[in-house]
Amino acid sequence: MSVNDKLILPMMMFGKYKDYVKEPDPERPGKYRTVYEKNKKGILKPKTKWVVHSEERGDPGFFPSVNHIYNNTRRGGKKLTKPAQDLFDRWQMAAREWCFRNQWETTVKEKVVIEVTAYFPDNQKRDTNNVFKLMMDALEGIIFDNDYYALPRVKDFLVL
Repeated sequence: MSVNDKLILPMMMFGKYKDYVKEPDPERPGKYRTVYEKNKKGILKPKTKWVVHSEERGDPGFFPSVNHIYNNTRRGGKKLTKPAQDLFDRWQMAAREWCFRNQWETTVKEKVVIEVTAYFPDNQKRDTNNVFKLMMDALEGIIFDNDYYALPRVKDFLVL
């Protein structure tokens, strides 16, 4: 199949997640350490806070690391977080539109090379491999029938 244009997917998520409170580490200048506090039982636990990223406010968002993608369920399974589900849905919509524009038919038992060039809005270092699971799951049933046949390859990553 020939492809006329590239499928461009947004890489950053929006919403809220829980993170550890950090403070400058006086023993290691330029580094940070986690703040701890005692809970009601007197046990020392890391202090947490909610971090909110809003697309409407022009916020660059946050990269979908494994910690931000899944929540553990009571029965030992995993469920997508709200920001990850929103990104997943955006990817599926973009993939469906791309397939329609390019007259792409879902491949069946055929290997598909997915070439990824990631663009990041800031200077933070990120592991681009963290996003593949969510991305391949989102493209399954649209670009290819099973992500077993997807061959993701990072061509490059660039900071905008």
